[in-house]
Amino acid sequence: MGQLAGKVKPIGDAPVAVSIEPVEARAASGQPLSRECIALMEQAILEAAAAQSFAAALEVGYKAFGLSACIDSAREGITSFKEKRTPDFSKTK
Repeated sequence: MGQLAGKVKPIGDAPVAVSIEPVEARAASGQPLSRECIALMEQAILEAAAAQSFAAALEVGYKAFGLSACIDSAREGITSFKEKRTPDFSKTK
């Protein structure tokens, strides 16, 4: 058995308070990131935190993950990877 066996508290089924500090849309390397994708993530975090159950919060995350594949930023990221170039997220939302 692991050292955490029996010591980890279960995840509660209630909304939790969260706040999101504004962040600069840049990777640690300095490369600009997609504001569109960051906004999607922030919205999903807030919605999941407000969910009435852990299952509902997971559902919010699943939907956000699916949406992230359909945004302009995802297409730019995939296209730039295929074209072996740095993505330019300034032309996405």
